[in-house]
Amino acid sequence: VLQHFLRNLDLLSDISYDGKEAIDKLRLRSLGSCCNTYKAVLMDMQMPILSGVQATREIQRLVAESIIPPVPIIGCTGNSAKTEYDLCIDAGMMDVLCKPIDPTALKECLNSIKDYSMKEFGDEIKDQINWKVSVKDKKIIKLD
Repeated sequence: VLQHFLRNLDLLSDISYDGKEAIDKLRLRSLGSCCNTYKAVLMDMQMPILSGVQATREIQRLVAESIIPPVPIIGCTGNSAKTEYDLCIDAGMMDVLCKPIDPTALKECLNSIKDYSMKEFGDEIKDQINWKVSVKDKKIIKLD
């Protein structure tokens, strides 16, 4: 369902079936050019091998050690409790979406992490996050 929403926004997406695979894909993509890196990660909380929280903590460790570039992470969970939200944010996620995911909330979240990332990481991430989803017309806006 989430991949369908992203496709409707003209965004390319990739699926990992567990937390370890997600980390492996981030590492592999970071070896290429900045245009080939992931712009954001939508992290399911309930994944095998490494949970969303465990995977996020490992991603943050890799970022801190300059092994991969910074990447905004959005948690996706079926649990709307504040404790779940706090767990996600404490692990290093920038925001959390509750399932079932609302397409408008997804678009707004993607736009907000883009804006936050530009302020937080500046030039380091500027070339990686060069898109904005228009909530009004569902198009990607390239930023100069």
